[in-house]
Amino acid sequence: MLRRLLTISLALLLQQPAQGTNDKRPLKLSVATSFCTYSNKAKKGAANLADKLNAMHKSLKAAEKAALPHQLGQVALPQYKEAAATLTIYAQAANAAAVGELQNWAGEQTKTIGQAMYVSGGIDGLMEVLKRHMSTTKGSNKGCIANDGDATGIGKFVESKCDSKDTTVLSPAIEGLAAALDTDISNEGDPESNSGHDDCLLNKNPHSSYTAVTVDINLLNGILQIPQAGGFTTSTNVRAATRANSLFTALKTNGAKLKIDLTASTIDPPTDLLGLKNLLKTATSRQALKRTITQYRNKPTDDKSITDDTIKAAFRLTAEDQEGGYLKALKAVERTIPTTPGETKSTPLLDTISKQLEAALTVDIGGIYKITVELKKETETLRQNQGKQASEDTCNKIKVEKACNATAACNFNKTETKKSKTFKLDARKATTNGVSVTQPQTGGTTTVKFSGHNNRPTSSENKIL
Repeated sequence: MLRRLLTISLALLLQQPAQGTNDKRPLKLSVATSFCTYSNKAKKGAANLADKLNAMHKSLKAAEKAALPHQLGQVALPQYKEAAATLTIYAQAANAAAVGELQNWAGEQTKTIGQAMYVSGGIDGLMEVLKRHMSTTKGSNKGCIANDGDATGIGKFVESKCDSKDTTVLSPAIEGLAAALDTDISNEGDPESNSGHDDCLLNKNPHSSYTAVTVDINLLNGILQIPQAGGFTTSTNVRAATRANSLFTALKTNGAKLKIDLTASTIDPPTDLLGLKNLLKTATSRQALKRTITQYRNKPTDDKSITDDTIKAAFRLTAEDQEGGYLKALKAVERTIPTTPGETKSTPLLDTISKQLEAALTVDIGGIYKITVELKKETETLRQNQGKQASEDTCNKIKVEKACNATAACNFNKTETKKSKTFKLDARKATTNGVSVTQPQTGGTTTVKFSGHNNRPTSSENKIL
Protein backbone atom coordinates (compact mmCIF):
# COMPACT_ATOMS: atom_id res chain seq x y z
CA MET A 1 0.00 0.00 0.00
CA LEU A 2 2.79 2.37 0.98
CA ARG A 3 4.69 1.54 -2.20
CA ARG A 4 1.60 2.32 -4.30
CA LEU A 5 1.13 5.71 -2.61
CA LEU A 6 4.77 6.59 -3.25
CA THR A 7 4.43 5.67 -6.92
CA ILE A 8 1.32 7.83 -7.36
CA SER A 9 2.95 10.73 -5.52
CA LEU A 10 6.03 10.54 -7.71
CA ALA A 11 3.94 10.49 -10.89
CA LEU A 12 1.97 13.54 -9.75
CA LEU A 13 5.19 15.32 -8.84
CA LEU A 14 6.66 14.76 -12.28
CA GLN A 15 3.56 16.27 -13.88
CA GLN A 16 3.77 19.47 -11.81
CA PRO A 17 5.59 22.52 -13.18
CA ALA A 18 9.17 22.80 -11.96
CA GLN A 19 9.82 25.43 -9.32
CA GLY A 20 10.02 28.87 -10.89
CA THR A 21 8.71 27.74 -14.30
CA ASN A 22 5.32 28.02 -15.93
CA ASP A 23 4.01 25.85 -18.72
CA LYS A 24 4.01 27.63 -22.12
CA ARG A 25 5.36 30.90 -20.66
CA PRO A 26 7.42 32.90 -23.23
CA LEU A 27 11.09 33.86 -23.01
CA LYS A 28 11.79 37.39 -21.87
CA LEU A 29 12.50 39.78 -24.72
CA SER A 30 15.47 41.22 -22.77
CA VAL A 31 17.07 37.76 -22.55
CA ALA A 32 16.52 37.05 -26.25
CA THR A 33 17.86 40.48 -27.21
CA SER A 34 21.00 40.06 -25.09
CA PHE A 35 21.92 36.84 -26.88
CA CYS A 36 21.28 38.47 -30.25
CA THR A 37 23.50 41.43 -29.37
CA TYR A 38 26.33 39.03 -28.58
CA SER A 39 25.66 37.02 -31.74
CA ASN A 40 25.98 40.11 -33.94
CA LYS A 41 29.49 40.67 -32.59
CA ALA A 42 30.54 37.03 -32.82
CA LYS A 43 29.34 36.54 -36.41
CA LYS A 44 31.81 39.16 -37.67
CA GLY A 45 34.71 36.89 -36.73
CA ALA A 46 35.23 35.62 -40.28
CA ALA A 47 35.26 39.17 -41.70
CA ASN A 48 37.78 40.18 -39.03
CA LEU A 49 40.01 37.21 -39.82
CA ALA A 50 39.86 37.86 -43.57
CA ASP A 51 40.81 41.49 -42.99
CA LYS A 52 43.72 40.49 -40.74
CA LEU A 53 45.03 37.88 -43.18
CA ASN A 54 44.88 40.44 -45.98
CA ALA A 55 46.92 42.89 -43.87
CA MET A 56 49.53 40.21 -43.13
CA HIS A 57 49.76 39.26 -46.81
CA LYS A 58 50.23 42.92 -47.74
CA SER A 59 52.99 43.25 -45.13
CA LEU A 60 54.76 40.13 -46.39
CA LYS A 61 54.70 41.33 -50.00
CA ALA A 62 55.89 44.80 -48.99
CA ALA A 63 58.75 43.36 -46.94
CA GLU A 64 59.78 41.11 -49.81
CA LYS A 65 59.93 44.00 -52.30
CA ALA A 66 61.38 46.52 -49.84
CA ALA A 67 64.51 44.48 -49.13
CA LEU A 68 65.56 43.89 -52.74
CA PRO A 69 66.61 47.44 -53.84
CA HIS A 70 68.81 47.78 -50.79
CA GLN A 71 70.40 44.38 -51.30
CA LEU A 72 71.35 45.60 -54.76
CA GLY A 73 72.38 48.91 -53.19
CA GLN A 74 74.97 47.12 -51.06
CA VAL A 75 76.60 45.92 -54.29
CA ALA A 76 76.19 49.04 -56.40
CA LEU A 77 76.84 51.64 -53.69
CA PRO A 78 79.60 50.35 -51.41
CA GLN A 79 80.09 53.87 -50.04
CA TYR A 80 76.56 53.60 -48.61
CA LYS A 81 76.86 50.02 -47.45
CA GLU A 82 75.65 50.76 -43.91
CA ALA A 83 72.56 52.63 -45.10
CA ALA A 84 71.66 49.91 -47.61
CA ALA A 85 72.24 47.14 -45.06
CA THR A 86 70.16 48.97 -42.43
CA LEU A 87 67.12 49.19 -44.72
CA THR A 88 67.62 45.58 -45.80
CA ILE A 89 67.57 44.42 -42.18
CA TYR A 90 64.54 46.63 -41.48
CA ALA A 91 62.58 45.02 -44.31
CA GLN A 92 63.67 41.52 -43.31
CA ALA A 93 62.56 42.17 -39.72
CA ALA A 94 59.13 43.19 -41.00
CA ASN A 95 58.99 39.98 -43.00
CA ALA A 96 59.92 37.90 -39.94
CA ALA A 97 57.27 39.68 -37.85
CA ALA A 98 54.57 38.99 -40.44
CA VAL A 99 55.56 35.32 -40.68
CA GLY A 100 55.48 35.02 -36.89
CA GLU A 101 52.05 36.61 -36.78
CA LEU A 102 50.83 34.25 -39.47
CA GLN A 103 52.02 31.29 -37.39
CA ASN A 104 50.07 32.70 -34.45
CA TRP A 105 46.88 32.72 -36.51
CA ALA A 106 47.48 29.14 -37.56
CA GLY A 107 46.77 28.10 -33.95
CA GLU A 108 44.32 29.00 -31.20
CA GLN A 109 43.13 32.34 -32.53
CA THR A 110 41.65 30.92 -35.72
CA LYS A 111 39.99 28.18 -33.67
CA THR A 112 38.53 30.84 -31.36
CA ILE A 113 37.03 32.66 -34.34
CA GLY A 114 35.58 29.36 -35.52
CA GLN A 115 33.94 28.91 -32.12
CA ALA A 116 32.56 32.46 -32.26
CA MET A 117 30.94 31.72 -35.61
CA TYR A 118 29.55 28.46 -34.24
CA VAL A 119 28.07 30.21 -31.20
CA SER A 120 26.53 32.91 -33.37
CA GLY A 121 24.88 30.33 -35.59
CA GLY A 122 23.48 28.49 -32.57
CA ILE A 123 21.98 31.66 -31.10
CA ASP A 124 20.50 32.80 -34.42
CA GLY A 125 19.00 29.38 -35.05
CA LEU A 126 17.28 29.25 -31.65
CA MET A 127 15.90 32.77 -31.97
CA GLU A 128 14.64 32.06 -35.47
CA VAL A 129 12.62 29.11 -34.15
CA LEU A 130 11.25 31.11 -31.20
CA LYS A 131 10.30 34.00 -33.47
CA ARG A 132 8.38 31.80 -35.88
CA HIS A 133 6.27 30.43 -33.03
CA MET A 134 4.26 33.64 -32.78
CA SER A 135 0.79 34.74 -33.82
CA THR A 136 0.65 37.12 -36.77
CA THR A 137 -2.67 38.57 -35.57
CA LYS A 138 -2.18 41.99 -34.03
CA GLY A 139 -3.27 42.17 -30.42
CA SER A 140 -3.18 38.40 -30.04
CA ASN A 141 0.10 38.58 -28.11
CA LYS A 142 0.58 34.85 -28.48
CA GLY A 143 4.17 33.72 -28.97
CA CYS A 144 7.39 32.35 -27.46
CA ILE A 145 9.12 35.72 -26.85
CA ALA A 146 7.42 38.53 -24.96
CA ASN A 147 7.92 41.72 -22.98
CA ASP A 148 7.12 41.63 -19.30
CA GLY A 149 3.49 42.68 -19.06
CA ASP A 150 3.25 43.35 -22.80
CA ALA A 151 3.76 40.85 -25.60
CA THR A 152 3.18 43.35 -28.42
CA GLY A 153 5.77 45.01 -30.65
CA ILE A 154 8.27 42.17 -30.79
CA GLY A 155 7.38 40.63 -34.11
CA LYS A 156 10.37 42.20 -35.89
CA PHE A 157 12.97 41.92 -33.15
CA VAL A 158 14.73 39.02 -34.86
CA GLU A 159 15.17 40.94 -38.11
CA SER A 160 16.69 43.93 -36.34
CA LYS A 161 18.62 42.11 -33.65
CA CYS A 162 19.31 38.49 -34.46
CA ASP A 163 18.38 37.56 -38.00
CA SER A 164 20.41 34.96 -39.88
CA LYS A 165 22.86 36.68 -42.23
CA ASP A 166 25.25 35.92 -45.06
CA THR A 167 28.43 36.47 -43.05
CA THR A 168 30.56 36.66 -46.22
CA VAL A 169 29.25 40.17 -46.92
CA LEU A 170 29.77 41.58 -43.41
CA SER A 171 32.34 44.29 -42.81
CA PRO A 172 35.00 43.72 -40.15
CA ALA A 173 34.25 45.14 -36.71
CA ILE A 174 36.54 44.04 -33.89
CA GLU A 175 34.80 43.40 -30.58
CA GLY A 176 35.98 42.06 -27.24
CA LEU A 177 34.07 38.79 -27.07
CA ALA A 178 35.26 38.05 -23.52
CA ALA A 179 34.16 41.41 -22.12
CA ALA A 180 30.88 41.23 -24.05
CA LEU A 181 29.82 38.22 -21.98
CA ASP A 182 29.46 40.63 -19.06
CA THR A 183 28.18 43.67 -20.94
CA ASP A 184 25.77 42.00 -23.37
CA ILE A 185 24.37 38.83 -21.80
CA SER A 186 21.37 39.38 -19.54
CA ASN A 187 21.83 38.92 -15.80
CA GLU A 188 18.22 37.79 -15.34
CA GLY A 189 17.67 35.04 -12.80
CA ASP A 190 14.29 34.12 -14.30
CA PRO A 191 14.29 33.95 -18.12
CA GLU A 192 10.48 33.73 -18.34
CA SER A 193 8.35 36.70 -19.35
CA ASN A 194 5.52 37.94 -17.12
CA SER A 195 3.46 39.02 -20.10
CA GLY A 196 0.27 37.38 -18.91
CA HIS A 197 0.11 35.33 -22.10
CA ASP A 198 1.33 31.77 -21.60
CA ASP A 199 0.82 30.58 -25.15
CA CYS A 200 4.22 29.28 -26.35
CA LEU A 201 3.72 25.81 -27.78
CA LEU A 202 7.44 25.00 -27.94
CA ASN A 203 7.79 24.68 -24.18
CA LYS A 204 4.45 23.09 -23.44
CA ASN A 205 4.83 20.40 -20.75
CA PRO A 206 7.12 17.88 -22.50
CA HIS A 207 6.35 15.17 -19.94
CA SER A 208 2.69 15.08 -20.85
CA SER A 209 3.03 16.17 -24.49
CA TYR A 210 5.42 13.34 -25.36
CA THR A 211 5.88 9.85 -24.02
CA ALA A 212 6.93 10.39 -20.42
CA VAL A 213 9.91 12.72 -21.01
CA THR A 214 11.97 12.54 -17.83
CA VAL A 215 14.84 14.92 -18.65
CA ASP A 216 14.98 18.66 -19.31
CA ILE A 217 15.36 19.82 -22.91
CA ASN A 218 18.56 21.81 -23.35
CA LEU A 219 18.75 24.97 -25.45
CA LEU A 220 22.15 26.55 -26.23
CA ASN A 221 23.92 23.58 -24.69
CA GLY A 222 21.85 23.86 -21.50
CA ILE A 223 22.18 27.59 -20.79
CA LEU A 224 18.40 27.70 -21.17
CA GLN A 225 16.24 24.67 -20.47
CA ILE A 226 12.68 23.53 -20.98
CA PRO A 227 11.87 21.53 -17.84
CA GLN A 228 9.75 18.40 -17.96
CA ALA A 229 6.76 20.43 -16.78
CA GLY A 230 7.22 23.21 -19.40
CA GLY A 231 8.36 26.84 -19.47
CA PHE A 232 11.94 28.18 -19.46
CA THR A 233 14.55 27.99 -16.72
CA THR A 234 18.28 28.48 -16.19
CA SER A 235 20.79 27.71 -13.47
CA THR A 236 21.53 30.66 -11.12
CA ASN A 237 21.09 33.37 -13.78
CA VAL A 238 21.45 33.64 -17.54
CA ARG A 239 24.87 35.36 -17.52
CA ALA A 240 26.44 32.99 -14.99
CA ALA A 241 25.11 29.99 -16.90
CA THR A 242 26.53 31.39 -20.14
CA ARG A 243 29.99 32.06 -18.70
CA ALA A 244 30.13 28.57 -17.17
CA ASN A 245 29.00 26.80 -20.35
CA SER A 246 31.54 24.98 -22.55
CA LEU A 247 29.97 26.61 -25.61
CA PHE A 248 31.52 29.91 -24.49
CA THR A 249 34.72 28.66 -22.80
CA ALA A 250 37.07 29.54 -25.68
CA LEU A 251 35.50 32.99 -26.07
CA LYS A 252 35.79 33.68 -22.35
CA THR A 253 39.40 32.44 -22.21
CA ASN A 254 40.79 33.74 -25.51
CA GLY A 255 38.43 36.58 -26.39
CA ALA A 256 40.56 39.36 -24.88
CA LYS A 257 43.76 38.20 -26.62
CA LEU A 258 41.83 37.74 -29.84
CA LYS A 259 40.89 41.42 -29.82
CA ILE A 260 44.51 42.44 -29.14
CA ASP A 261 45.81 40.31 -32.00
CA LEU A 262 43.15 41.54 -34.41
CA THR A 263 43.92 45.18 -33.65
CA ALA A 264 47.72 44.77 -33.67
CA SER A 265 49.24 46.82 -36.48
CA THR A 266 51.53 45.27 -39.07
CA ILE A 267 54.76 46.85 -40.33
CA ASP A 268 54.75 47.75 -44.01
CA PRO A 269 58.32 48.78 -44.90
CA PRO A 270 58.52 51.44 -47.65
CA THR A 271 58.77 50.16 -51.19
CA ASP A 272 59.00 53.47 -53.06
CA LEU A 273 60.92 56.74 -52.86
CA LEU A 274 58.14 58.64 -51.09
CA GLY A 275 57.88 55.98 -48.40
CA LEU A 276 61.65 56.00 -47.90
CA LYS A 277 61.65 59.79 -47.62
CA ASN A 278 58.92 59.65 -44.99
CA LEU A 279 60.85 57.02 -43.03
CA LEU A 280 63.94 59.25 -42.97
CA LYS A 281 62.06 62.53 -42.61
CA THR A 282 62.11 63.19 -38.85
CA ALA A 283 63.91 62.04 -35.73
CA THR A 284 60.69 60.32 -34.65
CA SER A 285 60.27 58.37 -37.90
CA ARG A 286 63.97 57.47 -37.96
CA GLN A 287 63.68 55.81 -34.55
CA ALA A 288 62.25 52.79 -36.38
CA LEU A 289 65.76 52.22 -37.78
CA LYS A 290 67.61 52.42 -34.48
CA ARG A 291 67.30 48.72 -33.72
CA THR A 292 68.37 47.67 -37.21
CA ILE A 293 71.46 49.88 -37.37
CA THR A 294 72.34 48.63 -33.88
CA GLN A 295 72.05 45.09 -35.18
CA TYR A 296 74.17 45.89 -38.23
CA ARG A 297 76.92 47.26 -36.00
CA ASN A 298 76.64 44.19 -33.75
CA LYS A 299 75.93 46.31 -30.68
CA PRO A 300 73.79 45.38 -27.65
CA THR A 301 70.13 46.34 -28.15
CA ASP A 302 70.33 48.91 -25.34
CA ASP A 303 73.55 50.50 -26.63
CA LYS A 304 73.45 54.25 -26.03
CA SER A 305 75.98 55.14 -28.70
CA ILE A 306 73.43 54.67 -31.49
CA THR A 307 71.62 58.00 -31.76
CA ASP A 308 69.67 59.90 -34.37
CA ASP A 309 72.94 61.48 -35.47
CA THR A 310 74.27 57.96 -36.16
CA ILE A 311 71.36 57.28 -38.49
CA LYS A 312 71.66 60.66 -40.21
CA ALA A 313 75.36 60.08 -40.80
CA ALA A 314 74.75 56.66 -42.36
CA PHE A 315 72.23 58.11 -44.82
CA ARG A 316 74.14 61.42 -45.28
CA LEU A 317 71.18 63.46 -44.07
CA THR A 318 71.58 67.14 -43.25
CA ALA A 319 69.27 70.00 -42.36
CA GLU A 320 69.65 71.27 -45.90
CA ASP A 321 69.38 67.86 -47.52
CA GLN A 322 66.36 65.93 -46.21
CA GLU A 323 66.60 63.30 -48.94
CA GLY A 324 70.18 62.45 -48.15
CA GLY A 325 73.06 61.05 -50.12
CA TYR A 326 71.96 57.41 -50.06
CA LEU A 327 68.52 57.99 -51.56
CA LYS A 328 69.96 60.30 -54.21
CA ALA A 329 72.51 57.65 -55.17
CA LEU A 330 69.91 54.86 -55.10
CA LYS A 331 67.63 56.80 -57.44
CA ALA A 332 70.41 56.87 -60.01
CA VAL A 333 71.08 53.11 -59.93
CA GLU A 334 69.59 51.32 -62.94
CA ARG A 335 69.51 47.74 -64.10
CA THR A 336 68.73 46.19 -67.46
CA ILE A 337 65.32 44.59 -67.02
CA PRO A 338 63.42 42.29 -69.44
CA THR A 339 60.29 44.07 -70.70
CA THR A 340 58.83 42.02 -73.54
CA PRO A 341 60.15 38.79 -75.07
CA GLY A 342 63.55 39.59 -76.53
CA GLU A 343 63.48 43.18 -75.30
CA THR A 344 65.16 44.81 -72.28
CA LYS A 345 65.24 48.28 -70.82
CA SER A 346 67.52 50.07 -68.38
CA THR A 347 65.22 50.87 -65.45
CA PRO A 348 65.77 52.65 -62.10
CA LEU A 349 65.73 50.17 -59.21
CA LEU A 350 62.92 51.96 -57.42
CA ASP A 351 60.67 51.71 -60.50
CA THR A 352 60.85 47.93 -60.79
CA ILE A 353 58.60 45.20 -59.43
CA SER A 354 59.72 42.35 -57.19
CA LYS A 355 60.30 39.80 -59.97
CA GLN A 356 62.44 42.27 -61.90
CA LEU A 357 64.44 43.10 -58.78
CA GLU A 358 64.99 39.42 -58.10
CA ALA A 359 66.23 38.94 -61.66
CA ALA A 360 68.59 41.90 -61.34
CA LEU A 361 69.92 40.62 -58.04
CA THR A 362 70.51 37.19 -59.57
CA VAL A 363 72.50 38.76 -62.42
CA ASP A 364 74.58 40.81 -59.98
CA ILE A 365 75.30 37.81 -57.80
CA GLY A 366 76.36 35.89 -60.91
CA GLY A 367 78.71 38.71 -61.87
CA ILE A 368 80.22 38.80 -58.40
CA TYR A 369 80.72 35.04 -58.53
CA LYS A 370 82.47 35.30 -61.91
CA ILE A 371 84.86 37.96 -60.61
CA THR A 372 85.47 35.93 -57.48
CA VAL A 373 86.47 32.90 -59.58
CA GLU A 374 88.80 35.04 -61.70
CA LEU A 375 90.42 36.59 -58.64
CA LYS A 376 90.86 33.18 -57.08
CA LYS A 377 92.69 31.94 -60.18
CA GLU A 378 94.95 35.00 -60.23
CA THR A 379 95.71 34.63 -56.54
CA GLU A 380 96.54 30.95 -56.97
CA THR A 381 98.91 31.74 -59.85
CA LEU A 382 100.65 34.43 -57.83
CA ARG A 383 101.03 32.10 -54.87
CA GLN A 384 102.57 29.38 -57.05
CA ASN A 385 105.07 31.82 -58.55
CA GLN A 386 105.85 33.54 -55.28
CA GLY A 387 109.52 32.95 -54.38
CA LYS A 388 110.35 31.70 -57.86
CA GLN A 389 110.49 35.07 -59.59
CA ALA A 390 114.07 35.90 -60.58
CA SER A 391 115.56 39.17 -61.69
CA GLU A 392 118.95 40.71 -62.37
CA ASP A 393 118.71 42.56 -59.09
CA THR A 394 117.97 39.33 -57.21
CA CYS A 395 121.13 37.68 -58.51
CA ASN A 396 123.26 40.78 -57.92
CA LYS A 397 122.40 40.69 -54.24
CA ILE A 398 124.05 37.26 -53.78
CA LYS A 399 127.53 37.54 -52.22
CA VAL A 400 128.79 33.94 -52.22
CA GLU A 401 129.68 31.93 -55.34
CA LYS A 402 128.40 28.67 -53.91
CA ALA A 403 125.07 30.23 -53.00
CA CYS A 404 124.79 31.77 -56.44
CA ASN A 405 125.34 28.52 -58.30
CA ALA A 406 122.83 26.79 -56.00
CA THR A 407 119.96 29.01 -57.14
CA ALA A 408 117.67 28.04 -59.98
CA ALA A 409 118.34 31.12 -62.11
CA CYS A 410 121.76 32.63 -61.24
CA ASN A 411 125.35 31.89 -62.25
CA PHE A 412 128.74 33.13 -61.01
CA ASN A 413 130.43 35.23 -63.71
CA LYS A 414 134.17 34.76 -63.32
CA THR A 415 135.07 37.18 -66.11
CA GLU A 416 133.22 40.14 -64.62
CA THR A 417 135.63 42.64 -63.10
CA LYS A 418 132.97 44.71 -61.38
CA LYS A 419 132.18 42.97 -58.12
CA SER A 420 128.52 44.05 -58.12
CA LYS A 421 128.00 42.31 -61.48
CA THR A 422 129.76 39.06 -60.58
CA PHE A 423 126.52 37.19 -59.88
CA LYS A 424 124.37 37.26 -63.03
CA LEU A 425 120.87 36.18 -64.09
CA ASP A 426 121.02 33.11 -66.33
CA ALA A 427 117.76 33.03 -68.33
CA ARG A 428 118.51 29.65 -69.88
CA LYS A 429 119.14 28.11 -66.45
CA ALA A 430 115.96 29.68 -65.09
CA THR A 431 113.87 28.33 -67.98
CA THR A 432 115.35 24.86 -67.56
CA ASN A 433 114.38 24.92 -63.88
CA GLY A 434 110.83 26.16 -64.59
CA VAL A 435 111.35 29.60 -63.07
CA SER A 436 109.55 32.55 -64.66
CA VAL A 437 111.93 35.38 -65.36
CA THR A 438 111.21 39.06 -64.90
CA GLN A 439 113.27 40.96 -67.39
CA PRO A 440 114.77 44.32 -66.52
CA GLN A 441 112.59 47.27 -67.51
CA THR A 442 113.47 50.81 -68.28
CA GLY A 443 111.41 53.82 -67.26
CA GLY A 444 108.96 51.82 -65.16
CA THR A 445 108.34 48.94 -62.84
CA THR A 446 106.87 45.51 -63.26
CA THR A 447 103.22 45.37 -62.08
CA VAL A 448 100.64 42.65 -61.69
CA LYS A 449 97.09 43.46 -62.69
CA PHE A 450 95.00 42.59 -59.66
CA SER A 451 92.00 44.34 -58.16
CA GLY A 452 92.35 44.24 -54.42
CA HIS A 453 90.14 45.64 -51.65
CA ASN A 454 91.58 49.14 -51.92
CA ASN A 455 91.91 49.28 -55.72
CA ARG A 456 89.47 50.92 -58.08
CA PRO A 457 87.17 48.41 -59.83
CA THR A 458 88.41 46.78 -63.02
CA SER A 459 86.37 46.86 -66.18
CA SER A 460 84.90 43.45 -65.36
CA GLU A 461 83.75 44.73 -62.00
CA ASN A 462 82.23 47.83 -63.56
CA LYS A 463 79.84 45.62 -65.47
CA ILE A 464 77.75 44.97 -62.37
CA LEU A 465 78.11 48.34 -60.60
